[in-house]
Amino acid sequence: MGKNKSKKSFKWKKKHPDHDDRCKDSYQNIVRENKLFESCYKGQEMLPEHEWEEFMTALRRELPSTFRITGNKSHAQELLRIIKSEFVNQEEDEANIREKPVAPLHWYPDELAWETKTARREIRKSEKMKQFHKFLVQETNCGAITRQEAVSMIPPLFMDIKPYHKVLDMCAAPGSKTAQLIEMMNEDSDKELPTGVIVANDSNNRRCYMLVHQSKRLQSPCCMITNHDASVYPFLTTVNSSNGCPEPFLFDRILCDVPCSGDGTMRKNPQIWPRWSPHLGVSLHRLQLKILVRGLELLSEGGRIVYSTCTVNPLEDEAVIATAISMSKGAVELLDVSGELPNLKRSPGLTKWKVFSKAGEELKSIDDIENETYINEGYKKSMFPPTTEENEKINLQRCIRVYPHQQDTGGFFIAVLKKNGPLPWQSKNKAQRMAHKKLLPWEFLQKQAEKTENENGKESDMGDNASKEGDSVDAVSAESNLDDNQKVAEPPKKKVKRKGFIEDPFLFLKEDDPLLNEIINFFGFPQSFPKSQALTRTEAGIRRHVYFVSEKCKEIIDYNYNNLKIINCGLKVFTRCTLKTGETQGCNFRLTQEGIQSTFRYVDKQKIEISYEDLKLLLTEGEPKTEKLCESTRKQLDQNYFGCVLWHLDPSTNQSERFELSNDVWLCGHRGKSTVRCMMAKTERLHLLRILGLPVDDTELKTSKTVPEDEETMEEDEIRDGADEEGNEEDVIENEEA
Repeated sequence: MGKNKSKKSFKWKKKHPDHDDRCKDSYQNIVRENKLFESCYKGQEMLPEHEWEEFMTALRRELPSTFRITGNKSHAQELLRIIKSEFVNQEEDEANIREKPVAPLHWYPDELAWETKTARREIRKSEKMKQFHKFLVQETNCGAITRQEAVSMIPPLFMDIKPYHKVLDMCAAPGSKTAQLIEMMNEDSDKELPTGVIVANDSNNRRCYMLVHQSKRLQSPCCMITNHDASVYPFLTTVNSSNGCPEPFLFDRILCDVPCSGDGTMRKNPQIWPRWSPHLGVSLHRLQLKILVRGLELLSEGGRIVYSTCTVNPLEDEAVIATAISMSKGAVELLDVSGELPNLKRSPGLTKWKVFSKAGEELKSIDDIENETYINEGYKKSMFPPTTEENEKINLQRCIRVYPHQQDTGGFFIAVLKKNGPLPWQSKNKAQRMAHKKLLPWEFLQKQAEKTENENGKESDMGDNASKEGDSVDAVSAESNLDDNQKVAEPPKKKVKRKGFIEDPFLFLKEDDPLLNEIINFFGFPQSFPKSQALTRTEAGIRRHVYFVSEKCKEIIDYNYNNLKIINCGLKVFTRCTLKTGETQGCNFRLTQEGIQSTFRYVDKQKIEISYEDLKLLLTEGEPKTEKLCESTRKQLDQNYFGCVLWHLDPSTNQSERFELSNDVWLCGHRGKSTVRCMMAKTERLHLLRILGLPVDDTELKTSKTVPEDEETMEEDEIRDGADEEGNEEDVIENEEA
């Protein structure tokens, strides 16, 4: 069994009790000054002269804390109402306005994002802030709130996600933007299940498990976690439904939030101040360009890709965009999104910028790079700004720059691009290209052209002194002269040993599988239930869980399983129940609370309509007696089997003076011989109690002690945390009620 991370962390903190204080002291002792930073960025003329001091002053201040109310939760509006009523008194006078702990981010849609400017050390001095902090922790644990930096929320808002879209997040960890994408795709999941997919990828195997944790909080069947280098992300394939022929699986939307030098995060990461240099951007420019180009190759025609960084360095921002668009030869355009998010204060992208050496000396042209010193430092032609004529085609002013002083945030860069046609280096008959580890596509094609030219020269007559004028071939024309085999050729691959854990397989259940039919018959699922999208992770032995994936998730797994390193996929909708009352009624599985939003629409049997008083009883009592329920509820129970039941509260017939719900409440439960239960984690119960307007006190919340602990929490957070020498991993079960 792998080690429990939370226990390990607790023991480490107990051994080093002053660690947090030492970190705070070290942060506070950092001098937020860097003369090279100021001289280089002031020399870029990226801001009007009168804004420069305001910009620098904002950079030296601490960053406000911000959070979002998750948009796919059915009770988002109720939670918004609670924040406004309990923590934002609209009738406070101006004298007490500074006591308000939170305020909305006015540029974020529907007031679903908020900020607090109260420093952490001030929380202890205010009872109201203590309550607010406790509220944040509880709602974050159940997934109703996500803490995220304000500027980090911007890129997903420009992606225009639809429930049927195929979406790729190329550099997804730690997952806050991925969570936004999931929310957008599942925004109307109460009405209809989304069919699309969100592939969240990261090159770091351990960081992928952070993505697993983030995505599980959102409870969506549409999310898939993969572990690949984004710059060489594999092409996916599918089968044409009309003719059965293989074809590329291309994405409708791609988020390209690339690794960067991060000088836009100086407010929350002050350690960047002393180590910043102009060369940080130089060292990352090529990697960023490769990732963006790979994203463009994976994007379908008419699709949208959002490129973003948390730096204001033009070498990592506009220079990357300008090169990608220029080399696409008209296949890609930079979209004007100035009309979107109208309340967001922003600045246009730079059309001119300067390139500086490590010492802060300006390199005025590509000729300066001919110096061997600068070549070794990684300076490239693509880092220099385009000419005025070139920018008339590129329109770099359509990029978005967000500076810290504009709305008290970090610094950020966003560019929204649209693919209008095939890229010039991609085959007309085959929309794939094998990515090269070191070369950009136009460099690779140039190498191929030179190789072909050299081979032809060797075969020619050595005495032939014919003029070689016009023999040079540019990358685009060379591509058109190569046959299909040459176009996708690359150096022989070395067999790479994958790092990280060996994941369990993804095995889709057959439609006649007895396990699946047992569940369907017990809960009365109709023929419309998509059986083909149910899967397990066990090849042999007892199958503990059944997962459910979206239509596009299944499509990726069916045709790309051997080509893709999938870390996690699917939503756990059924789990094996060890309670005897369940087995005696002919079904060994129960519904899970995390999967209830995907399955409630199919349940016909074992569904119990309850009242407000019943719901209150189920949420506050660990295992109440059946006789405590109202008469109508008891009658319904008598007409159903023992075992798993689905509690349903219809808000249209069960309104109370203490609360107003706009959405139905669905709870996974259990009916025993004399008692009933609500099978959900304590964090979820606390959330519902707050929504219902009931007192929230986790110390008084009763829990049942009559069943094993794993049946008490019912919801498992399966995070891989260890492997033996042969690479076989063990599940680490973290108690959500801890």
